[in-house]
Amino acid sequence: MAEEKKFIGINAMALLRNERRLVKSTIDSSDALLEFDAVIVNPEFFFQIYRPEGHYKDIPQLNWNDSRRIVEKYDKIRRQLNDMLKQGKNIYVFIGHSNKCYRYTGKTDFLGNPSGVALFDLYSFLPIKISLESMRGSSFELTNPEYKDFFLSIKNSAEYHSVISGENVIPFLKIKGTDEVVGAFVPHYNGKIVFLPSFNQEYYAYGTDGDELRQNVFNSIYALDVSLTRKEVVEYPEWIDNYNILTETDDIEQFKDLENEKAELQKRIEKQKVRLDVLKKYKGLFTSTGHQLENIVKDVLAEIGFKILPSDSRRSDVIAQYENQDIVIEVKGIKRSATEEHARQLEAWNSDFWTETKKVAKCVLVVNGFLDKKLEERNEPVFPDAMLKYCVGHEQCLITTTQLLCLFIDITENPDCKDERVKELLNTVGIYNRYKDYTQFIKKVK
Repeated sequence: MAEEKKFIGINAMALLRNERRLVKSTIDSSDALLEFDAVIVNPEFFFQIYRPEGHYKDIPQLNWNDSRRIVEKYDKIRRQLNDMLKQGKNIYVFIGHSNKCYRYTGKTDFLGNPSGVALFDLYSFLPIKISLESMRGSSFELTNPEYKDFFLSIKNSAEYHSVISGENVIPFLKIKGTDEVVGAFVPHYNGKIVFLPSFNQEYYAYGTDGDELRQNVFNSIYALDVSLTRKEVVEYPEWIDNYNILTETDDIEQFKDLENEKAELQKRIEKQKVRLDVLKKYKGLFTSTGHQLENIVKDVLAEIGFKILPSDSRRSDVIAQYENQDIVIEVKGIKRSATEEHARQLEAWNSDFWTETKKVAKCVLVVNGFLDKKLEERNEPVFPDAMLKYCVGHEQCLITTTQLLCLFIDITENPDCKDERVKELLNTVGIYNRYKDYTQFIKKVK
């Protein structure tokens, strides 16, 4: 006997009584969706939790708090649904009247009051995009025999409230005589997102008739899920492989060739992934802090041609050489601009280096300033005027991690300029002026 499935309904099937196979939940709950075999969702009833404070351009508008909460909750649910689909589980979504509402963007006016609204997609908790057009009726026909039993069981109680469209949408119900889709599924990873029509008013009635109708709807979805996830295993004796029929000999050879191509392609994919991971690591120059940032700086300097020397692990510094020049480097990742204190710390490391080696070193302060902001939003100077007198007086070079990344990219693309660029950096006293405009080397994807 097949193991009984466990469903969770998110603002769906709430009126269903005494159904042990279904846990009733809401969009605002903390229930772990991954513990269930399937999810049923009714986005139109999310407004029971996130209540509109009114309408804007005839579309419901959420209040200030719900505008923030719904985004956070959607992100969490989207990740869980994605993982469920990877596991081969299915998501069932009732199609409502609309897929839009307005929410506050988070901007405030000079008095601190909410200002600015934007359209929000009520179905954006899904890892795919769909579009709905409001259209109501109850006359539709089956276009996919895999859904025949489901269609026959709900056709007398269902009605559509919208037609659906979108990339990879595969219909199984259409308005009679048209191409308008009112029931569909989208394959995603190893599972399916199944979009179902809504139901007539009798579905929401109290009493025996309503209870029976709701139970029938759930039973129909349950049976559909069993059908969609059924895995048939056919066992054959090994000796049948001793006989080939029709094109089987050629097909076996082609299969082996494809397997070899797949293995070679997988090697190329892994190699490319490593390359992408390395590039992403370099982009950590404008997101990282602490030892992570220090290690990326070391890697970049080594690629450029610096020799990285052992240093005291208790210090957040880098000791390096370029040709015969010793360099003491202080690396900082901070949410603000650099300060004179950072420069004084660099000078302290330099003093220690002199005491230990009796060598004169070039001091370089490398700072990832305003690291919690996007590059285009970093409008304040990382090295303010207040610290420049001290830095210049101690012949320190000041460079941002974004400039360092541009330097690395420039040298990588134009190796002939390496020596000139590095010596320019090491001869700089004060702020390094090259690569202040990073856009030649770092392109923003639109």
